[in-house]
Amino acid sequence: MSSIDIFQERMAGFVYVDKRPFCYTDFLFFEHEGKDYKYGHGTIRNIFSELRKEGKIERVYKSTPAFYTLSGVKVGKSITPNHGGDHLGPKQRGFLQFLQNLPMDKDSILNIRLRSISTGLWSMLPSNSVLLAMILIFQVLDYVL
Repeated sequence: MSSIDIFQERMAGFVYVDKRPFCYTDFLFFEHEGKDYKYGHGTIRNIFSELRKEGKIERVYKSTPAFYTLSGVKVGKSITPNHGGDHLGPKQRGFLQFLQNLPMDKDSILNIRLRSISTGLWSMLPSNSVLLAMILIFQVLDYVL
């Protein structure tokens, strides 16, 4: 049995049994009929490319990593073209509204000004000169803004 045949059997398991698309990480290390298999990313990519050229698999969606299915078989949820909006939590939605309502007509270097309170920061200064430089830079920026 060739590597391509083994891959196709494993792909069929993901698509028909698990009802999900597959990606290259599903083929890095696996067991098939009691034997362990280990493939490199380049080898997997070459096999996927060959199967795509033959029309046996198709890409479901391109992401990092890309996901595939057997040709003509729909699996998993469809990917929404709008990756935000309806899927935001209450805090994220509130922050998005805050950003959208920022006045853009005021002159400033940054339109978002963040402040934080850190306890014990001054006790670290003598031992860390990089931290001191960062604090001085932020104080200058805060003065300019």
